[in-house]
Amino acid sequence: MDGVWFDNLHVGDTTDLIMNYARVSTPVAKIKEIELPGMDGVLDITESLGEVKYANRQISFKFTTKDQNKIDALINTLHGQKKKIILDREDAFYYIGRCSVGDPLVNRNLLEVEMTAACEPYKYKSRLTRHKEEIGGASNIVLLNERMRTIPKITVSDPMQLTFENKRYQLPSGEYRMADIVLKQGYNRFRVEGKGTILFQYQEGAL
Repeated sequence: MDGVWFDNLHVGDTTDLIMNYARVSTPVAKIKEIELPGMDGVLDITESLGEVKYANRQISFKFTTKDQNKIDALINTLHGQKKKIILDREDAFYYIGRCSVGDPLVNRNLLEVEMTAACEPYKYKSRLTRHKEEIGGASNIVLLNERMRTIPKITVSDPMQLTFENKRYQLPSGEYRMADIVLKQGYNRFRVEGKGTILFQYQEGAL
C-alpha cells in the first residue's frame, strides 16, 4: 500500500489507516487576455512578465480507518497546517501545501475522511541538483533544468570569469546568487575561465 509523508508524519500504508487515493491536479495557467474595441480576437498578455504563471494545484486524499483516534490525530496534526508532502509513489519530488481535513463519514463499520492540500504549483525535486567541475583554463558547462526557473548558488574556489547569455561576470572566490543568472527550462550554457573548482547548486521544480 502507498502512503504519504506530511513533514515527519507518515500515514496511509498500514491496515489501521489506509490511504484510498491521492489525486494530484494539474495547476491552471493564469491566462490574461484583454478585449480591445476594433481588434479581432483578444490581446493575450499572459507572458507580459516573461513567463506563464500558474495557480495553486490541489491534492485530494481519502483515508479509511476503524479507529476514531486515527482521525482525531489527522485533524489535530494536519488541519490548517502547511506541510511538506511526499507521496510514496513519487518520492523523487515533494509538494508544499496547506492541509484541510474534512468531517469523517461512517460507512458500515469504517470511518472515511477526505482531505485536501492547496499546494504551490510546482512540485520540487527532493534533492538539490549539484554540478561540480574542475576548471583548468576554460570549460563549457551545460546545466539541465526542469520547468521552473531558478537561480543557482554558484561557489568558486578561486577567482574565475563566468559567461552566461553573452554577459560576463568576474567572480572572486566565494558563494554567489545573482538575480540575472536564471536557469530556464532545458539546457543552460556557461563558459567558465580560470583555475579551480566551480559548484552549481539549484532547486528544480516541475509541473
